[in-house]
Amino acid sequence: MSKADASFPKSRRILKRPDFQRIMKTGLLRRGDRLVCYIVEKPGEDTRIGFLVSRKFGNAVARNRIKRLLREAFRNLKGEIPEGMEIIALPTKKPEYTLDGFTQDMRKLLCPPPGGVKMSAQGAPCPYSSGQARGPAPT
Repeated sequence: MSKADASFPKSRRILKRPDFQRIMKTGLLRRGDRLVCYIVEKPGEDTRIGFLVSRKFGNAVARNRIKRLLREAFRNLKGEIPEGMEIIALPTKKPEYTLDGFTQDMRKLLCPPPGGVKMSAQGAPCPYSSGQARGPAPT
């Protein structure tokens, strides 16, 4: 992978509070072992991602390490994650965070399986692949 392919430009990031609030209010909630993701479809646009790591995860050094691992996991899966999605990723409270763990969870939550229909964790087709309107995420 060249340096240009591994970049994470601002155009691929969600940075503004109103965007975070909109995605968390209207997005589809998907839960994994290490991550919770809110997903909104935006057909015809680049996939963008934002990360929320609260103070309960430790001091600034610990939070920034988690965000670095999440960014790297997203970069590693850049070619596998479908275009046209806005994603907010929140880590769950676990004793240890690793790049492999975050990469596995992102792949499970965001990437379609090889050769077909996106499936949810329960084995049903993923709602975000059908293009149907969704209600607000559960609170």
